[in-house]
Amino acid sequence: SPVWLPDDGIGNFVKLGLANNPALRVIVQQNWLPWDHYDAKLKPEVDGQNRTTPDGKRISTLRPFIPKGQTNHNAPTGKSLRKMHEPYFKEFDDHVAGLNKKYNTNAVRIAPVGQAVIALREKIIAGQAPGLNEQNDLFSDTLGHGKAPLTTLAGYVYYASIYERSPVGLPVPTALEKAPQAEKLNRLLQEIAWQAVTEHPLSGVKAEAKR
Repeated sequence: SPVWLPDDGIGNFVKLGLANNPALRVIVQQNWLPWDHYDAKLKPEVDGQNRTTPDGKRISTLRPFIPKGQTNHNAPTGKSLRKMHEPYFKEFDDHVAGLNKKYNTNAVRIAPVGQAVIALREKIIAGQAPGLNEQNDLFSDTLGHGKAPLTTLAGYVYYASIYERSPVGLPVPTALEKAPQAEKLNRLLQEIAWQAVTEHPLSGVKAEAKR
């Protein structure tokens, strides 16, 4: 679940894993954008402050990028969300496709959580998400950490990605039990997750998989 790419750890894990288990699958989470903001030039950078550990080793720390101004999760439209995420998603697609090509495999797959989140936000904007009144109902802070509906949606994306079957019909999880219109909301999250996974060409899951 890298926030930014490239992430050498993914490639190293794929190399090690395939050497020991040719049937390995590596699922990379394609996130939603932190702060609802994307700028390829403003990723976390080494802050230049070299520090020394107690044993004398020199290290540098990362300075996270925090955009100026206020984040308002209610402000974006579905169209603007898709536009701002387009280059971000492309980075993930290119990275995963490149790893599969490098290692002559299709073991590396994408869990399209970010796409599912956008689809849910579009439902909220359209007034079609039971129990959710505004996009802010999904987030616990301006960075974009998820509340129960969002984290449940992510879980369903992983269920579909790992088991290659639809999560539709699974019971309401504990996290959603007290949510307004929990049954209807749970069903919507399951449907969105399944659609996101089966529509993504790098998920490895087809719509005709088990439902």
